[in-house]
Amino acid sequence: MKMMKKKNILSIILAAGEGTRMKSSLPKVLHRISGKPMIEYVLDSVTGAGCRENYVVVGYEKEKVKKAIRGNSYKGKVKFIEQSPLLGSGHAVMQAKKLLGKFTGDIVVTCGDVPLLTTKTLKCLINFHASQANDTTVLTAVVDNPFGYGRVIVSANGRVTKIVEERDATHAQRTINRINTGIYCFKARELFKALDKVKPDNKKKEYYLTDVVKIMSGARKKVGFKEAPDSREVAGVNTAGQLAMAEKYLLRGKGK
Repeated sequence: MKMMKKKNILSIILAAGEGTRMKSSLPKVLHRISGKPMIEYVLDSVTGAGCRENYVVVGYEKEKVKKAIRGNSYKGKVKFIEQSPLLGSGHAVMQAKKLLGKFTGDIVVTCGDVPLLTTKTLKCLINFHASQANDTTVLTAVVDNPFGYGRVIVSANGRVTKIVEERDATHAQRTINRINTGIYCFKARELFKALDKVKPDNKKKEYYLTDVVKIMSGARKKVGFKEAPDSREVAGVNTAGQLAMAEKYLLRGKGK
């Protein structure tokens, strides 16, 4: 799919977590699929989608992650942002404000553990975001069993009003099968304005990036969604079993 036009766009990739469910001391994003670290697949997708600069948020075993990425073909395309302590996804993106607070383009935010995410899907997200003149566009997926995922609440006019986590959802909200993938396209200035208002008023005392959606919606900003063509493409890899499934998917020729 062709880009509508050359865009002023960059990415923030969240890669600071330990990934305890992998049961390994290796940072989750460095686990390999077909001999290649997961995060490299993500970097290939964002650079292929036209992100001219890419900021990787590192935390756990940060030097290992930096070394692995620097040792590959991303010279000049990747910069690192450190998150310490690890206080959630919103807090991770907050760390980029010093570098990007004056940036006036769009920012794709994604995770380092979605190796099946394709360049094509990201281009579709970016182009849709621009064509709709959205302040935020959430990449969603429709799944048969949404248990454990954040539900995307959509109004009658097709706008996203908020994202509700499983533990906070009502019975009716839990029947919604449109889920949040954790992948977004934001207008940079609106993102950082909203992040300033995010509070750690939850059980984990963390700053959630999903709160930005509710804040923007409440401020009458335009928040839309784009559906991923295949929910498997946007599934995070959190366990050794999921890693094996992702490799099987790629080997079938379904990936990039």
